[in-house]
Amino acid sequence: MVTADSALSYTFQWYNAAGAISGATNAAYTATTSDSYYVIVTNAYSCTATSAATVVTVGAIPGAGIAPAGPTTFCSGSNVVLDATTGAGFAYTWYLNGVLITGATGATYTATNAGDYTVLITSGLGCPDSSAPVTITVNPLPTVTVTASGPTIFCSGGSVTLTATADAGDTYQWNTGTTIIVGATDSAYTTGVAGGYYIVVTNSYGCSVNSVTTNVTVNPLPNATITVGGPTTFCEGSNVLLSTSTGAGYIYQWYNNGTPIVGANSASYLATLAGYYTVVIINSGTSCTATTATPVNITVNPLPSPDTITVTGDLVFCPGGSVSLSAPAGSGYTYQWYNSGTPVTGATGISITATTSGNYDVAITSPFGCTATSPVVVVDVTPVPVATVSFSGSPVFCTGGSVTMSVSGVAGDTYQWYNDAVAVAGATSASYTASTTSAITVKITNAGGCSATSVIENITEIGTPRVVSFGGATLCQGNSIILETNISAIGVTYTWQLNGSDIPGGSAGALDAVAGGSYDCIITVPGTCTVTSSPLVLTMYPTPDPTISFDGKAFYTQIGYASYQWYENTTAIAGATTYSLVPTTDGSYLVDVSDSAGCRAYSTSIVLTNLAVANTYANYAIRVYPNPVGDLLFIQAPIRLSARVSGIDGRILISTESTQQVDVSILAPGIYFLELYDDELNRVSVQKITKN
Repeated sequence: MVTADSALSYTFQWYNAAGAISGATNAAYTATTSDSYYVIVTNAYSCTATSAATVVTVGAIPGAGIAPAGPTTFCSGSNVVLDATTGAGFAYTWYLNGVLITGATGATYTATNAGDYTVLITSGLGCPDSSAPVTITVNPLPTVTVTASGPTIFCSGGSVTLTATADAGDTYQWNTGTTIIVGATDSAYTTGVAGGYYIVVTNSYGCSVNSVTTNVTVNPLPNATITVGGPTTFCEGSNVLLSTSTGAGYIYQWYNNGTPIVGANSASYLATLAGYYTVVIINSGTSCTATTATPVNITVNPLPSPDTITVTGDLVFCPGGSVSLSAPAGSGYTYQWYNSGTPVTGATGISITATTSGNYDVAITSPFGCTATSPVVVVDVTPVPVATVSFSGSPVFCTGGSVTMSVSGVAGDTYQWYNDAVAVAGATSASYTASTTSAITVKITNAGGCSATSVIENITEIGTPRVVSFGGATLCQGNSIILETNISAIGVTYTWQLNGSDIPGGSAGALDAVAGGSYDCIITVPGTCTVTSSPLVLTMYPTPDPTISFDGKAFYTQIGYASYQWYENTTAIAGATTYSLVPTTDGSYLVDVSDSAGCRAYSTSIVLTNLAVANTYANYAIRVYPNPVGDLLFIQAPIRLSARVSGIDGRILISTESTQQVDVSILAPGIYFLELYDDELNRVSVQKITKN
């Protein structure tokens, strides 16, 4: 409104930019449009005055309105943002059911309560405008409580039922954590699994609410599985360790065939008896209890019962004796006997014959493989005395003398001397003096009754010795005869004489006589006596010297020898025992002759190479000498010959080329064969030779 000073005699005319405003003749003018207004006042004298112009601005009405940013019907606890019309310089006042909402002066308002919401918007020019109401509907949430049928902390294998109480018509969905439990849409839910459980209840308005979370704790059961530390089948006296799981606060009880084992309250148990073993484990912190699902079956096989060894005979005896030890019998039993802890080889029967000292026991094994050892039986083999005879001098003495012998003994020993196996009366001390030739023994018996008899000691009384010949009194030239005396005793010395003179080297008990003459032997018992044998005369005879010849048809040698034997290739020809021989095959031939004194010799040999042709060497005069031979063997022949000397076994011992003598010194005394060959290696002679 625009006004001017008024007076009774004044007249007024209001103007705007367009000119005089029709009818605007009052002192006041209500402007309704924006413009520049002024007034001309005329008084009674017709004097006029024009006012200063007043600019009137008419602002626009805000056009208040509310635009909800979401549904205007929702569940309690939710909201909707109401957006008012905006403009520069606008001011806002919000109302719920016509009641000013304190502090609600923003262009938006978050509505949480039901009712009619309006907003008064005032423009920057102070022009107000009120919006039409927006009705908000807030539906109620369902109410729910959850109760548990029992403890929510229990052991594995247990369960609890959770029951929700809500309004009729509500729907349900059980959840654990962020996971929907599929199919769990009843008001009650039973679980045996640990977790945080809650139920979502939805009413007929579609409003849902989550119940308070119920935490279910499932404590694990102890692991009552039994670990077996070895075979479950064993022999009586053995055992097996049974072990189960361990844990803080665990309490254990072991059972055998369902009966608690007194004191078996640890995590392991050493089982020694047969039966079915289980264990019950209690976790003292949670009271959770577990029992072995599968019992462990222990089988204990019985041991044999070798309580005693049956003794047949005396346990104390002398060497050469024995005692029989027998173990108890049992079906399928096997045995091994031991002596002082060492197995007796081959002693695997029910009994053993003990012949040596020791601690005997037997290990008996049943068909189950169970072994038990018997008590020890002590066998004592009493040692025999040592019956070794010693002499105070030589065991040889001359006629009229004697020898003293003795044995060493120990206290308790007894003695009996024997002469030629006959007990000598009164000879019961440790020494004995013999004065006649005899075989002396002594029997020693110790305190344990064991006896030992000495070896036979031959006591020799030397009377008049004599010489004994082992080849008669005839000695063939080149041969020898062994001579001995009838006195053979330990400790004596011998001196052989030929024709009253000592024979060099003749100091043994035997002599190899190679010459004729009168032989005797002086026998000396050192430090005691000397005796000389009666003489033995040997007669020396010359050795035959047979030669053979071949006339183209037959071999011949000298007539007049006592015996003949012809040889072909060193083999005696059956029936060829005369001074001549008609050969039938090629070969090497010689003859063996003996004279009336019994002296023998072999001829040289002649080799026939072709009976149909005159023998090339038939007329050769091949002579081999001396035979018997010492060191050198000479070969006399019209041609040079090679020689081989072999033993009677055919093994070649000496071989020489183109020679007239052979050194046979390396050969031992004995019989050998000499083979002679010409330059074409034709064998022209085979002769038997004797090496002295």
